[in-house]
Amino acid sequence: MAMMSGLSQGAIPGSQDGPTPDPCINIGDTAWVVTATFLVLGMIPGLALFEAGLLRSKNTISVLTQVMAGCVMMAVLWYLIGFSFVFGDSLGGFIGSPASYPALVGAPRDSCFPGQRIPGLAYTTFQMMFASITPLLMTGAFAERLLWKPFVAFVVLWELLVYYPVAHWIWGKGWLADHGVLDYAGGIVIHVTAGAASLVSAIVVHPRPGFQEAHGLFEPSNIPIAVVGGAFLWMGWFGFNAGSALTSGWVAASVIANTQVASTTASCMWLLLAWLHGKPNVEDILNGAICGLAGITPAAGYVSTQTALVLGAVLGVSSYYSIGLIKYRLHIDDALTVSSVHGLPGIVGALATGLAAQIDVNPYVVTENGVIFGGKWSFLGWQALAIVVVAIYTAVITLALLKLIQLFTPLSSLHLDDPTHDERGLDAIDHEFAAYSTGHTWIGDDVEGGVRSRAMSHASIHSASINSSGSSATVVRRSAAAQPHRSAVGTPSSLARHQLTHKAVVEVEHDVESGAAGKASAPSTASSANATERTALLS
Repeated sequence: MAMMSGLSQGAIPGSQDGPTPDPCINIGDTAWVVTATFLVLGMIPGLALFEAGLLRSKNTISVLTQVMAGCVMMAVLWYLIGFSFVFGDSLGGFIGSPASYPALVGAPRDSCFPGQRIPGLAYTTFQMMFASITPLLMTGAFAERLLWKPFVAFVVLWELLVYYPVAHWIWGKGWLADHGVLDYAGGIVIHVTAGAASLVSAIVVHPRPGFQEAHGLFEPSNIPIAVVGGAFLWMGWFGFNAGSALTSGWVAASVIANTQVASTTASCMWLLLAWLHGKPNVEDILNGAICGLAGITPAAGYVSTQTALVLGAVLGVSSYYSIGLIKYRLHIDDALTVSSVHGLPGIVGALATGLAAQIDVNPYVVTENGVIFGGKWSFLGWQALAIVVVAIYTAVITLALLKLIQLFTPLSSLHLDDPTHDERGLDAIDHEFAAYSTGHTWIGDDVEGGVRSRAMSHASIHSASINSSGSSATVVRRSAAAQPHRSAVGTPSSLARHQLTHKAVVEVEHDVESGAAGKASAPSTASSANATERTALLS
């Protein structure tokens, strides 16, 4: 039977045999926005890997689970009610009507929203990516502390009570938009809200044990993984910013240039400052780039490339030194410096819009120049007021939510009646799982040389030496670690579902063919003091 593609089963859109698409839809613009949507989606696993690599290994599964679970939960929430709350008919300029697009009913599938040249569903999905990633930025602030149950409650309520209203105020024709406040791709809506909430949540959940003794610098678990995640963030940000043009034309090209110029300039500033104060490393390069990306976000479509260069330098310096203020002077344990790398740059970039926006850069949106280019001070004033209002509103709601949740369940591992909580980590407390070098490797049931080894736990075995000479084998092992591990890695599906218990099991079965068996003593080893048990089996 011949395989048929989706198009071959029916008429090609726009052909004489099929319905004529709405003339508002531009194929090039649609292709770019769809591509940008994929790029922004890729930022979410990138964020998970970036944070996981910079945290301690005992909290790796925790942050990966929080970010990826948040991604899917926020997506469903957006489709059900989020789009209506943000872009629905405005109720007093504060929030959109939930009756506008419930479950996206009424969102145009084969036509455009007014003033756009892409299908309505393409726009709803693109905006969903912004709604999904915003609360997840906060995971870097309360990392290694906030427990799973309060995390779920917090991000869902925060999305409803903070992100949706603020996004409506500025992007959904709310009261701030009515006063001319501009935020190109989320400097205020995303980075100021996430930064303010990160600062508050870091204070409420208390510092990690040993925070002051370590000067806030805990050893990262996997820098290469962090670099991979940072690269996904960096690449995805081009979709984040340039996709917000909703067109593939010259505005998008200008935004791409501004995004790269600001991010690389900020990264160079971080690298230079880190070098002046010690020895630079790749973490400084990535943090500098991300602060530049966050800072150019509110202004990317409104300022010139030359302004982006200056802005990147300001972002790099201000972000770098704000970490010293927040962590070392105020002793706030914002674990991955979200307030400094996202919050502060969002503020600086939003102010830069009021200072240096130019009508020539984007005549479709910018109606007056910034102060530097002869614009009114009221433009800058409303930008500043929007920042202050959004930051205060976010901080108050965040504090109220955390205190409310704390009435029903412990917020963080520090609130548990468990003196070993920090030693165990959130991976063990919340998920009973470990990320590194503790998984189980199934060797299988194949018989080779008369010996069949069923399962070996890397977490439990101190050393294993199998010397197959003729029909002999020696296995040296130590007692199992206390932590359970769930399943095998890289095995057939029938074995992958097998549940392993708290003890590592090493079974060596001897297939007796000749009816003879014997024992031999275990060989001596330099690590005998660490091994609790030795077994030798000879055929």
